[in-house]
Amino acid sequence: MDFLGKIEMKNPEVTLTVFEEYESGQAPDGELHKDGEFTQVYFGRLVVHGTACSLMGTFDIKKCQYFGNTSMEAEISLLMANQTLASPGKLIYDPFIGTGSMAYTTAYFGAFVYGSDINRRQMRGKGM
Repeated sequence: MDFLGKIEMKNPEVTLTVFEEYESGQAPDGELHKDGEFTQVYFGRLVVHGTACSLMGTFDIKKCQYFGNTSMEAEISLLMANQTLASPGKLIYDPFIGTGSMAYTTAYFGAFVYGSDINRRQMRGKGM
């Protein structure tokens, strides 16, 4: 990898990553924990950032009017919206809609979202 030029850590042109894999080093109860046997090394280069990275601030759970203990983090709800292939005109049903955090991100991409939940208090909210 004969890279030429100045190394720029704050604003790199190329981002490289190394992952090392080891076998489990867990020992039976009562014995000393040992380092696992080295298995493999993976070397990667960042090709592109995901398009949803800029949306994580938009769907930050702390900015929601109502959220509960089942509300989904922005990153997870965006991943789920991506898995549903949400796009304009699609109809998506969420059987466990709760506070609607997944429905909110899915609707952002133009899909029609509807859902149900066993706990109606989650869907109604407070003071709305």
